[in-house]
Amino acid sequence: MISLQGSLGEYPETLIDPSLGNRLNTLRNALASFLLVT
Repeated sequence: MISLQGSLGEYPETLIDPSLGNRLNTLRNALASFLLVT
């Protein structure tokens, strides 16, 4: 997931706030799963 963040370059704040990064990863994973299911 780190490589995905690096390629997207959308959330540089994750380097500063790991807990925020984890939350964003959770949201992104949930969104990706939802899109794959539908």
